Amino acid sequence: MGAGSLMSAIEPVIRYQRTRFRGAAGVEETSPRYQQGLQMKEDVTERLADVWATAEAAASLGFDISRRFDELELIQDEAKAKLGKGREMLKNMKAPMEKAAAILAAGGDPLADEDVTVRYVYLQALCNILCPSCKLWNTGHGADVMRQAVSLMGGYGITEDCPGFLFYKWTDMQLDATYEGPEALPRAAGGVGEGA
Repeated sequence: MGAGSLMSAIEPVIRYQRTRFRGAAGVEETSPRYQQGLQMKEDVTERLADVWATAEAAASLGFDISRRFDELELIQDEAKAKLGKGREMLKNMKAPMEKAAAILAAGGDPLADEDVTVRYVYLQALCNILCPSCKLWNTGHGADVMRQAVSLMGGYGITEDCPGFLFYKWTDMQLDATYEGPEALPRAAGGVGEGA
């Protein structure tokens, strides 16, 4: 949701910045100020590029993690059948975990292993790290970047008739940080730091 909100903020900001000086006295249609508006300034375009890059990164991260969960779901039943249930499962996971760690240490890919239990424990561990990281980064950092998008609209960004409803999207993103689980929980549970 955060990636979608950020992505949808790009066009309204560009439209606002480009048309900012159109219709002003002394601004001719052929002038760069009329054509580019606020985007004549390097800072404005760089900050908007940061919003766009964060939106792309958030979407990419979310899609990659979704793909990994899909892979996990495909092999889950087969792996669990081999590993057993309860305490037996925990005991039986030790050997696949050690094999996956050895493959990684040798520079290999555990997902290429023929043993479904090795692929399962590796994907499960990966998803347990990446899922809270994605929630933390997309909602926490995404809300900070959405504030930048709102500020790129000037005072117009917090009004009800702001194109793209940026203020509402920013507010929703702040709520998503709590709705998806308070940011402190993924940090504490996954050991995720600020630079995740």
